[in-house]
Amino acid sequence: MARTELSVQAITLASELEDLTWTAASATNDHYFLNTGGEVLLVKNGDGSSHDIVIDSIADRYGRVNDVTISTGAGENSAMGFFAPEAFNQAGSDVGRVHIDIGVDEDANMYLAVIRPANWR
Repeated sequence: MARTELSVQAITLASELEDLTWTAASATNDHYFLNTGGEVLLVKNGDGSSHDIVIDSIADRYGRVNDVTISTGAGENSAMGFFAPEAFNQAGSDVGRVHIDIGVDEDANMYLAVIRPANWR
């Protein structure tokens, strides 16, 4: 499965959420974004039901994995960040990427965006 990239959008103090580019969530392909540790994932749920997405973590130095689930209520928005690279950046051919998994039937009217402050590193 080839994941769909979410482009990281730089924001300033004057940025408006209405100006962001939102990507429809896909349970078929799932998603990823390139992570420096300064990104925030935004989730917009335009559906009449609550939906979950999962952020894949990687094993820490003790081999523990702690995936994170974001639940977004019907008609609500959620935000999550920051993603510590040592806890979330994948390795191998996906190095530097944070993986976002969308479950079957969890993508109805769900939209994603990734933001980072314009002056971040």
